[in-house]
Amino acid sequence: MYVEQDRLVVCDDPGEEVYIFETVSGNATSLEVARTLLASGSKRAIVVDRDTGVLGTLSVLMLVRIMERVLL
Repeated sequence: MYVEQDRLVVCDDPGEEVYIFETVSGNATSLEVARTLLASGSKRAIVVDRDTGVLGTLSVLMLVRIMERVLL
């Protein structure tokens, strides 16, 4: 597992399937996260800190619920 160009790459062995997840900063705004997900076509992003430590995940559905609370 490693971070490369703002993406978390997960692979156990070189010959196995590789999983790539978009990453966003723990300080990113909802709009920044939405733009990242839209640009990549991903349904979720991995939230990381400055040292690329994983803080959690954020899905499109979670983002919509957050925006709903803010806007309503």
